[in-house]
Amino acid sequence: MFFSSQPMKAFALAALANSCIVSSAPACSVHKQPRAIYFMTNTAQNNIVALPVQQDGTLAQGCMTPTGGKGLQEISAMTGQPAAPDGLSSQDSVVVSGDVSIPTIESYTTKADLSTQHLFAVNSGSNTLSMFRIGRQDPTKLTPMGQPVDVNGEFPVSVAVSRKDSIACVASTGAKAGVSCGKFSGAGMGQMDQLRSLSLDLQQSTPPLGPLDTVGDILFSGDEKTLYAVVKGNMTLSQPGGVAAYPVKNGIPATTPVSNNQLNGTAVLFGTVPIPGSDNLFATDASFGTAILSAKNGGGALSVQNTFTIPDQKATCWSTISPSTKTAFVTDAAFNHLVEMDTTTGQMIMEYNLTTPAGGNIDLKAAGDFLYALAPGVNTSSAVQVFDLSAGKGQAKQIQYFLAMNTTIAVQGMAIKA
Repeated sequence: MFFSSQPMKAFALAALANSCIVSSAPACSVHKQPRAIYFMTNTAQNNIVALPVQQDGTLAQGCMTPTGGKGLQEISAMTGQPAAPDGLSSQDSVVVSGDVSIPTIESYTTKADLSTQHLFAVNSGSNTLSMFRIGRQDPTKLTPMGQPVDVNGEFPVSVAVSRKDSIACVASTGAKAGVSCGKFSGAGMGQMDQLRSLSLDLQQSTPPLGPLDTVGDILFSGDEKTLYAVVKGNMTLSQPGGVAAYPVKNGIPATTPVSNNQLNGTAVLFGTVPIPGSDNLFATDASFGTAILSAKNGGGALSVQNTFTIPDQKATCWSTISPSTKTAFVTDAAFNHLVEMDTTTGQMIMEYNLTTPAGGNIDLKAAGDFLYALAPGVNTSSAVQVFDLSAGKGQAKQIQYFLAMNTTIAVQGMAIKA
């Protein structure tokens, strides 16, 4: 059975008016909020958009900070033109280290660990990774930690960060596809190592032809002992897609992956997140809905625990787990709804059909009692849809439709400093 969310009393429209050029001007000194969300423009001059989160969870005017790199879009196999929206066809293109919305081990729980957080973002057009220090008093102020570093691959689309081992790993999905990793510190990002294989030969170009046969996500397990690279298949036996697993030893992911190809019942695996309190992963599959993947056998091996087909879905690709409701939420680039899922049974809890002017939603992230979903603009600037989850499971309520002026349909990523 399906349920539509109640319409909001009013849309909250706000403009992204200020640009924060950190080398020459203070960053939005009027905003001293301790929390912020981040996404990137993924334009020729790539920028991070930082929006402060107010006490009621809504967003206010924010800032833009250049990454020092270039954005780029994949080529749509359907149109032969640059893909939009979701030009990277990935999750986690922007990540905050120590992000409390990411279920991980106790290394994230102390104030000392969270006092200095860093933001990482891929630059698909220049094959680099950017690192920033997030301002403690003003989290919209981002300070570059040196120059962007070369990822040694082509068309990077996703980044994973282990706070435990101070390492960042990037998945590239162009003509030179694979996974590279590098150590980071308070001084900045070190050099990335050589590419690890994905266990599947994507046979791609740069930019790639997508969205099939490309990397959908890269992430560390909840205990940070395994790195996973999620590869979308093309729904044929020759390219079934799957998950490459790299066990972490002595603080470094293995150079050769454990292959988890052709996972039963899956075809186009995409955005994936660890399920707290278990070894399982919650994943989307753009061809039907969601899947729970089990890592109980250890060593990087995965199996499919269950799948769920979301009726009327078109491209369910992004996922997050709320620390408040302990449930998962997924979005669809071509359908303006939010779907809440049970992370134990894998069943749907609620479908919230939205009445906002968005054509669909891509990257999303939950933190505290709130959830933020990026809605690329088609004929307007892009927006962020804000949801209050404080009423509990199955009771999400949309509280804001935040229009971010000076952004385009190319926007990508979602991360939170909470």
